Amino acid sequence: MDNLPVVGHWLLGLLSNEQYRRHIAKFTTQRIYRYQTLQAQRANDLLEWAGDRISNERAKALAASMPLYLLDKLTLSWLPARLHRLMTDAQARRQLVQSALVHPSGSA
Repeated sequence: MDNLPVVGHWLLGLLSNEQYRRHIAKFTTQRIYRYQTLQAQRANDLLEWAGDRISNERAKALAASMPLYLLDKLTLSWLPARLHRLMTDAQARRQLVQSALVHPSGSA
């Protein structure tokens, strides 16, 4: 089951680990537990993402908004770090375009 993309690892954990089953049960049924879990995951992600995947300003915005964080998490976190940054940072996009115009052959 570990070979199944997307759900294989999750399903294997659910079937083989009692603690993981309890976690999933609490996450799906207890609003406060779900909120605390998402808060902890957001804090961890933002520490990892800041400076690399997202700008510090974007990190502050995501820290202030759970819906915005979840949108980034679900739609962009699977992308490579540089592409995630380009999708969320206008300054990074401008720098890329400027670099492409100044050094069009990529030999910078």
